[in-house]
Amino acid sequence: MNSRTQTQRDPVCGMTVSDSAHTTVYHAVTFHFCSAQCLAHFLEAPALYAGAVRREDVKAMPKSHVLRISTGAALDEACRRLRAMMGVTSVQAEANRLHVDYDLRQVSLSQLEAEIQAAGIVLKGGLHALRRSLWRFTEHNELQNAARSGPQACCNRPPTPR
Repeated sequence: MNSRTQTQRDPVCGMTVSDSAHTTVYHAVTFHFCSAQCLAHFLEAPALYAGAVRREDVKAMPKSHVLRISTGAALDEACRRLRAMMGVTSVQAEANRLHVDYDLRQVSLSQLEAEIQAAGIVLKGGLHALRRSLWRFTEHNELQNAARSGPQACCNRPPTPR
């Protein structure tokens, strides 16, 4: 007898999915995803998406970043790839920068960076790379904090008075 249950809804984006190539098991429950992007994002913070949460209670986590480009001539391709990702709300390119607005509940900075690099764009290193590392760290903390319900304190959320 198989004790594993199966979801019929992608826990990241909410799309209805049947058995798909994109699945994972978390706490003996098999989750199905509409895309590799949703699966990868689920794996970053599974507790956030595996809990019982009403769809109405899910609030967007808007983010906006300017990514500086070191080299690469495929800005149009990078913009096209970013716009095709779920959760990306706007992309603007200028000389050596990409302005990206997105919903952290659906896509992360590390996923955006991977798409940009797949388009042949090299992002700036040095201080900008350090800044992006800090952004990724902060995003990870925000996702972990969002997964916790109640007044618990965590690394970037002070305890609330009772």
